[in-house]
Amino acid sequence: MNRYVIIPTRESMTDCEDKTTTVGKLNAFLTDAGWKVHFVRNAKSMLGAFREGVEQLCVLAKDYVIFCHDDIEILNNIECFNKIIDIQLEDPTTGFTGVAGSAVVTGLINWFACAKQYKSGGGMIYHGDSYETMGISPFGHEINVVTLDGVFLATTGKILHSISLRSPSSWKSKWHHYDTFLTLQCHIKNKVNRVAPLCLRHASGGDYNDAYRDDIPRVATTFAKHLPAQVKVNVNR
Repeated sequence: MNRYVIIPTRESMTDCEDKTTTVGKLNAFLTDAGWKVHFVRNAKSMLGAFREGVEQLCVLAKDYVIFCHDDIEILNNIECFNKIIDIQLEDPTTGFTGVAGSAVVTGLINWFACAKQYKSGGGMIYHGDSYETMGISPFGHEINVVTLDGVFLATTGKILHSISLRSPSSWKSKWHHYDTFLTLQCHIKNKVNRVAPLCLRHASGGDYNDAYRDDIPRVATTFAKHLPAQVKVNVNR
């Protein structure tokens, strides 16, 4: 079994190897933890980057794969990080595991908006450019969720080979809604998406732009017959 991390980035190779940068710290941590880090540059879409990585790495069903942003820092120690991932992915019912999501998803599509409206959120993320400025964003106590935030997603090769990694042609934005697309497919297939007790800092504030908002009706149309979606049995921390 191999452990792979696929990271779309526009950062230079120098920055990715510089342990003083956020992406450099991420690269060093994951490498030290025994993961093969694969950066994808010049991709035309987020899903395209993930798809390219899966193909280039020749991911097998038994392999573990992380998709994540390049501007995060993992705050767990290595032993804790790997143990948590292993616990999640050793369970054959798992679809994806991540750090935040919502147990209810409606035509609003945005997991955070759904979490606020239905009090169905789970997980937490620290946001900020540094330790001095970062603040906690708590989303709730839910563990089993419908969709997860795409800042960090972990799964198995078996799952990746069972779902589509190519978004519908009707979707206009190539850099948004990939997390909904991936995790909602698993929910529809009766796999369980889970919020894991991982701790990370996200340098971005996670704002949603016009391209994201404009595609919400198209995403909702794609999954119309499956919405609203809700986990049938949920576990609270």
